[in-house]
Amino acid sequence: MSSTCTKRQRTFRARSAFQSVKASTRMSHSVRSHALSSRSKWHLQRHADHQEEVPYVIPTFCSRKKLPVNVHERRMWGMSSLREDQQRMRILFANELAKIEEGVLKVRHIVLERTEMSEMRREIRERLEYERKIIEARLIHAPNIGVPLRSHIVWEHMGVKLTCVVLGFPEPKVTWYKDNMVINPKLEPGRFRITSAYGVHSLQIGRCELSDTAQYSISAVNNKGKASCEATLVVKQFRSTVQELTSGSLYDWWLLTPSEAYFDISLLGRFPVSFGHEGETLHLGCSVLIHPPVPDYQPKIQWFRDGMLLEDSQWFTSKWDGERASIDLHHLNKEDEGLYSLKVTAGKSSQEYSAYVFVQDAEAFVAGAPGAPLEATCQDINRDYAVICWKHPSDDGGSTITGYYVERREQGHNEWQRCNTTPTKLARFPVTGLSEGRRYEFRVRALNQRGLSRPSRVSEPITTLDPTEQAHNKLSWIEKILASEEQIDGTAILKPPVDVSVIEASKDYIVLGWKPPKQGWCEGLTYYIEKLSGDGGVWERVNLGSPAHSPRFTMFNLNVECSYYFRVRACSSGAISEPSEPAGPIRLGDRLGVPSPPGQALPIRHTDTSVALSWEPTTNTEDLLGYYVDCCEEGTDKWLPCNNKPIQDTKFIAHGLTTGKKYMFRVRAMNAAGMSAGSPASEYIQVFAALACPSAPYDLSLLASTCDSMVISWKAPKTNGGACISAYFIDYREVCNGEPGSWMEGIATCVTPCAYQVKGLKDGQQYQFCIRAANIVGVGHPSEPSETFTCCQWTMPEPGPPHELVAWEVQDTSLVMRWRPPVYEGKGPITGYWMEMAEVGADDLPGEWQPINNTAITKTRLKVDGLEKGKNYVFRVKAQNSTALGKASECSDPVCTTTRPETRAIQTGVDEEGNIFLELECPATRETSTFIWEKDYEDPDPSRTRGESDGTKGRLYLLRPSEKDLGTYSCMVTDTNGYSASIDLDKDELERLLEISHEKKHPRVPLVSDLNVELLERGRVRFWLQAKCLGPAATAQFYFNNRMITSDKKYDVRFDRESGLVEMFMDSFAADDMGTYTVQLHDEKANTQSSLILIGDVFDKLLSEAEFLRREWIRKQGPHFAEYLRWEVTEHCDVLLLCKVANIRKDTKINWFKDDSHIMEEKDHDFESGVFTFLIAQITRENAGIYKVHLKDNRGEDTSTLRLMDEVFDELMKEVARYSAESATPLKMQPTAEGIKLYSNVTFYPEELKISWFQRNTKLASTDKTRSGVTHNQIWLLISDPNDRDKGRYNLELFDGKKTHQRTIELAGDDFDEAVAEYQRLKAAALAEKNRARVVGGLPDVVAIQEGKTLNLTCSLWGDPTPEVCWMHNDRELELDEHFSTKFEDGRHAAFTIRGIHTEHSGKYSIRVRNKYGGETGDFTVSVYRPEDMAEEVEGSEGSGQRVPG
Repeated sequence: MSSTCTKRQRTFRARSAFQSVKASTRMSHSVRSHALSSRSKWHLQRHADHQEEVPYVIPTFCSRKKLPVNVHERRMWGMSSLREDQQRMRILFANELAKIEEGVLKVRHIVLERTEMSEMRREIRERLEYERKIIEARLIHAPNIGVPLRSHIVWEHMGVKLTCVVLGFPEPKVTWYKDNMVINPKLEPGRFRITSAYGVHSLQIGRCELSDTAQYSISAVNNKGKASCEATLVVKQFRSTVQELTSGSLYDWWLLTPSEAYFDISLLGRFPVSFGHEGETLHLGCSVLIHPPVPDYQPKIQWFRDGMLLEDSQWFTSKWDGERASIDLHHLNKEDEGLYSLKVTAGKSSQEYSAYVFVQDAEAFVAGAPGAPLEATCQDINRDYAVICWKHPSDDGGSTITGYYVERREQGHNEWQRCNTTPTKLARFPVTGLSEGRRYEFRVRALNQRGLSRPSRVSEPITTLDPTEQAHNKLSWIEKILASEEQIDGTAILKPPVDVSVIEASKDYIVLGWKPPKQGWCEGLTYYIEKLSGDGGVWERVNLGSPAHSPRFTMFNLNVECSYYFRVRACSSGAISEPSEPAGPIRLGDRLGVPSPPGQALPIRHTDTSVALSWEPTTNTEDLLGYYVDCCEEGTDKWLPCNNKPIQDTKFIAHGLTTGKKYMFRVRAMNAAGMSAGSPASEYIQVFAALACPSAPYDLSLLASTCDSMVISWKAPKTNGGACISAYFIDYREVCNGEPGSWMEGIATCVTPCAYQVKGLKDGQQYQFCIRAANIVGVGHPSEPSETFTCCQWTMPEPGPPHELVAWEVQDTSLVMRWRPPVYEGKGPITGYWMEMAEVGADDLPGEWQPINNTAITKTRLKVDGLEKGKNYVFRVKAQNSTALGKASECSDPVCTTTRPETRAIQTGVDEEGNIFLELECPATRETSTFIWEKDYEDPDPSRTRGESDGTKGRLYLLRPSEKDLGTYSCMVTDTNGYSASIDLDKDELERLLEISHEKKHPRVPLVSDLNVELLERGRVRFWLQAKCLGPAATAQFYFNNRMITSDKKYDVRFDRESGLVEMFMDSFAADDMGTYTVQLHDEKANTQSSLILIGDVFDKLLSEAEFLRREWIRKQGPHFAEYLRWEVTEHCDVLLLCKVANIRKDTKINWFKDDSHIMEEKDHDFESGVFTFLIAQITRENAGIYKVHLKDNRGEDTSTLRLMDEVFDELMKEVARYSAESATPLKMQPTAEGIKLYSNVTFYPEELKISWFQRNTKLASTDKTRSGVTHNQIWLLISDPNDRDKGRYNLELFDGKKTHQRTIELAGDDFDEAVAEYQRLKAAALAEKNRARVVGGLPDVVAIQEGKTLNLTCSLWGDPTPEVCWMHNDRELELDEHFSTKFEDGRHAAFTIRGIHTEHSGKYSIRVRNKYGGETGDFTVSVYRPEDMAEEVEGSEGSGQRVPG
């Protein structure tokens, strides 16, 4: 490929260079011709060395003339010479200018040529690179098996070669497998040989051995996917194969190749009609049986949807494992809905099976949003333009779809971009603005007023390329070069586009389309669109800034009321064509209208769950996209879609319906413009299978035989064709020496039991019988011929076989088997029956027979219990008489022990007339179904019961219900595959039904409440009763002691029929009103009565309460207590006495009393709240007494008393104690000099609060070790001399008389150690303080003494050890002399003496005592005075009138 591209590049470059030189030469000619004089000519001389073009000018010669003679001639000659010189100079100047211009043109030509060549090379490189990428992008694909492997059967020691063709780009990696094991030729040299060349891959086995028989497969993988195929190799031995081929009847068949042979193909386990939701995975498949089997022969398996062959993709994967063909739908979308068909082809035989797959919408992201659109496809793809088309969803979410949004995504990116800003109503939209050469994917969302739908399935990716360019690329290189010559040739004029027209028009946009210019493909061709309004004006260019790259253009935002003309210009390499022929006038508007409704749908029965529909097509089928079918169940008004993918035909089968339900149908047509209105609704049709002939009876058997007749039995057809079987036709034929004769004319019978006695037979002759069933449709297929029976007289002693075994009431673990007795009883009457059962195996054959009953049963029924759920069982019965055990009956049909989902139990009830009935509902009833009732499995007594049926319900009425009707009732519904149920009617249930029946036959007016009495304000009495739902003719009567009461002065009787309320009011209730009060109600047939007896204590209580209310009303006319005096305890443990008064004034006096002593008068009245209080702080026993509050004014007076004594006071103190206990703070620990103190503070401590201390749950007593007490509302415990034994949990229990409150603290750890250390410190400090030296007493503060006297002072001291004593004067130690002396005796007393005291001895004296624990100083002042000084002071004071203290 690279060599081819290089050759093409060289050819193209050479051709381009030649064209460039040719164009340059043509340009030089034109320039020179314009520059030179008309009298000059250019000649080109080519120099061999330089290849230059040199201009050569042919000079102009003058003709010889006569010279001038005179002045005039000389003047004229001079002028002519001057003109000639000027002309010559102009020619010379022109020649020079031409040379200069020629040089400039040469340089310019060389520069342009080099620039153009460089630009051309760049464009060629870019074009080749782009084409290479496009070609590679087109070539890249996942591996594909072009020619698959073929299975082989070879002889031993022969060679074989397995070959297949694998396509893919990039080149895939290929791996060979043998029985799923990788084949490595290096491990077995010479055994396997693998070759690959040009996509052909081979595996060669030189000499095959028997061990080479295996399944060989090849797998190819590249970055785009994976593909594989497989084949089987069978290696045979020569002798065994010859024997196999020459033996049996298949020898001739083996002479044919499988492709020429005919096979019997059977499809087993076929997939049914399937339903799924979007996003789910669905598996379809069935087993394929091919006879005769051919080893390693692979049939052709094909899957189709709506007739289109399906190939494996990201949405489908088909499989074939040699026995089963299947297909997996990985991610369901509505596009996957349709008729799926499996076609199996083997040789010249084929077999096909089809079933419909329905895909429903997934749950919407927003409730009420529409379903997702479907089948998004791309059309009219160009370089920057594509039209996206889709189909409307069947489900609009309950509101009209307002439009659609189109989203695009460039392949390889995850982000979706919206293509339209406003929703479009059409199911197609032109997307513009795409980039050329890119791959895009699209999807669509629907919008209604609730929100956006889920997105549709992503469209197939597209590549935006110009279709004309693609056609040009298909040309050969020579054709492309010739086309390029036409494009480069300057003489070619760009022609205008042609056939401008409107491709699509709507109310929102117009799409113009045209054909490119007729001269063919032109690289870089773009278009400009011009428009002209219909009302005049000038042509306006629409896309001035961005030319269109495709022959399509979409215009938005046009005026709906205006018409337009449009024309198009082509543009290429700077050249613009003339405009095209204008198209118009054009107006906005939907050219495609909504289709008209189709004709009314005609429903026809199809199966038990489907209905076949047909209808007339819509009148305008142009651009029709299909039809949607909707159904509506009877009793509802909701239309549901039957198909979510539009169908093209006017016939459809609606699946998924409920058997027995009624439906009506409608059809809607659809095109891109929208959905049509629904067709007229069809008639309701009940879903049942269509009527058909019954199937063939089966299991024919002989019940009895005589010398000229035989009794033949059979089993009824498995399907009756939807109609009751009206007759059976019995044919028989003679059998002689094993060869059957011809069938003799049938005998018609209408016998309900499937048995009939065929008469007129020959004794000793052998016969075969055949049965056919008939209904209103016709006669069904005949049964298989019976066994050969001999007509002879039965004389055996044992009875014949029972017949017609039927299973009733099939449940998960039980069932009831019923049968008919034998026709031939043998030598005696039937004495009992024996039943056996067997489990059905996988081969549909019964296993080992096991007996069910241990003793013979006399009834022709038996309930079998203990079965396993979901298992299949068969049963048979043997009859016995007094002589022997008879022959076993025919096996019953297999019974699967599973309770049917729709099975309902028999219900009991009573109708409106009071009739008792038993009812069974069967949803699966058909029109031909009947309800067969039995009592104790026998026909019920018609004189006591009556059966009725209505649709899906059957009833059995008990005409005279009594104990005779007790028993087991069973019901079986025919034509429902054995739908049955039973119920045991016992005595309790019958009595309940009789009570209900009596109530309905003798109705009573239902009461909301019986007759009641209540007291009202002022002591009024109200009697009332309320009934339910009274009619307009209802009446009510009141009676007192059998005397009717009417409204008068004493009684007020009221009756409201609408509410059913009957009332009677009495203003004054007295002692003579004792007795019985009765209300009687009558409402058509219904009656009721309710009585109320007021005597004895009940009456006395009511009378006293009425009198009390009357007195209360009188009391409340003046000032009174709204709430009487009561007490409350505040959070501070104070007692608050409070009351609430009403109807007071400013002059109302409110006084408080205790023990009849006035204690307070309320001055400020609180008229808003009316609450008055009296506070007792820290209450004690002294506060006990009788408290009163007295109200009084001119309207009256009222008193409220509170006895705070005895039990009331005790209760009050308990409440105070409770508040006190609840106010206790958490226990805290405090070290003291005496020990560790535990304490809790309370708000107030009353004596009634009992205190107990516990250590580790042991109560502590008051000892020297622990002491407790209460000080100033602090509860404490003192632990003296604490040690480790005092550690642990301490509890303080506060008992308030009702409840114990606890506070806890833990003495342990570092806290306890720190407390003990602190205690030791405080103890040492206390000891030091105790033994410290100090002055106990005896020293005065001031001593006044006369000079010359002797002062003696004595003081007491304390200290252990005995302190040291030091006396000081004026803070200096006193020196003892003749004046001063001290004495210290017994270590307790110190004496101080001053003899002959003098004034200089005045001053401050101190005694300082000290020992090892410390000391202190005692100070006193000595004042010495003289007598004469005192006398002067006295005189002075007398003179001044002042008194001197003595």
